[in-house]
Parts: sequence; structure tokens; C-alpha cells
Amino acid sequence: MAHRCPSALKTQKNMERIKLTKREKDVLRTLQTKGSDGLSMFDKPAVRTLAEKGLVDAMFEEGGGVVDSKLSDMGIEYLRDYPDLKDPVNWTKIGVWVSAIIGFCGLIATIIGILVACSLINNH
Repeated sequence: MAHRCPSALKTQKNMERIKLTKREKDVLRTLQTKGSDGLSMFDKPAVRTLAEKGLVDAMFEEGGGVVDSKLSDMGIEYLRDYPDLKDPVNWTKIGVWVSAIIGFCGLIATIIGILVACSLINNH
């Protein structure tokens, strides 16, 4: 007996990027181009995860196997908005790295300033 797993999330405009594994990206591309016939048995866990994220509508067997799957409305919109399937940018991490680099440059400038000042003092 199979049951249908509806999309977890409603479609929305200006959808944000979703972090996806390489396998999940491959499954989305396969469903887009070949449909569920192009999936292998190794793609079944990714189909379940994508269904939980709302990108795929899937029908599952009692034992957990996938009977059928297709892109959900949200999955179609997501692929239209982000055809390259790049992961979201974590601006917090980037900000930390930029701050660290600026701080390091400031430290180097301070050390150079001290060395220049010391050499000027020793020359006089």
C-alpha cells in the first residue's frame, strides 16, 4: 500500500536557495530531464529528503521504497530560479573572514609602522 508525501513547503516568490547535497542536485536534474524513470535505487534516500524539503512530490511504499516521484510546483520554481543549483552563500562566515583579514592587515601595518619609527629614531 502506497501513500503520497505532499510537498512540505508552499511555493513562494523570490525563493531562497536551499542547501542540497550532490546526490539531491543530481536527482533534481534527473527528474527535470528524464522523470522518475531515470532514477536508480541509490537515489531513493535523496528523493525522500527532497520530498521533505518540498522540492519533490513522491509516493512511498510501506517499507520506505519510492513508488513514483516528480518535481513539485516548488521544485519546478526552484529550478527555474536557480538552474545552476549552487548552494546558498553564508554571509556570516564571509563577514568573519573579511574582518579577520582586515584585522591581520592592520596588525601588519602597525608592525611596519613601529619598525619604521624605530629605524628613524636610531638614525638620529
